[in-house]
Amino acid sequence: MRVYLKNYVKYIIMGTCFAAIILVSMYKTTVLDYINESVMYLPIFSIILTVLVLLETYEYKMEEIYYIADKSRVKTFIKRIMRIMLIEIIVIMMNLVLYLLFFDIGFEHDSSKWLYFEATILSMFMFVAVTSFLCALFKNKAMVLCTASLYWIYWICNLKESFFNPFIFVENPVVFEDYRGSQIIFIIFFVLIFFVIESKGPFWIKDKVRLIIGKKGKNTRDDVKITWKEIR
Repeated sequence: MRVYLKNYVKYIIMGTCFAAIILVSMYKTTVLDYINESVMYLPIFSIILTVLVLLETYEYKMEEIYYIADKSRVKTFIKRIMRIMLIEIIVIMMNLVLYLLFFDIGFEHDSSKWLYFEATILSMFMFVAVTSFLCALFKNKAMVLCTASLYWIYWICNLKESFFNPFIFVENPVVFEDYRGSQIIFIIFFVLIFFVIESKGPFWIKDKVRLIIGKKGKNTRDDVKITWKEIR
């Protein structure tokens, strides 16, 4: 329990420091600028946090032991995802507190604060879903970080109306509510895929890839034999 609390505090401090850096380094004149910056740049912390939490056992090469020892995998899965989401909600709240203390430009209505929470949480949770899927797929920190970062860079450079776009609020705040439902389904879908792959075992993907490669190799050898028969 103490280890979990220690990690919670560590990740919250890390996320708060990251949020503070964004607040200080980015130029803002309106509350909309602040919300847009939060929606676009806080997901970087989502990527890092998700990788650290979900691939922790793979760092020490203990994934097989944990998988065999874990008798309640559904419960463990829910705890890990909820842990990530809870830390992110706390970081989002700390980000707002820092903004109100040092800037406080334009938050005159509670509706603006609710819009901030809604847009930022949805954006960060979309990156949790995508990154968790990539974690299940690659099982490698560097590979997941690179791929998830490419997904982030793509949408930063291509702001357009799509439910795949985690920055739809930045593109057009008016249509944000129209895409909100489909993006929630997007999050649930990718998190469920992560659970299905993880429940199959830590080496399930590798075994499938090896099996496919083995079949292709076998087919290739058979084709060669047939070709040699035809030649003879």
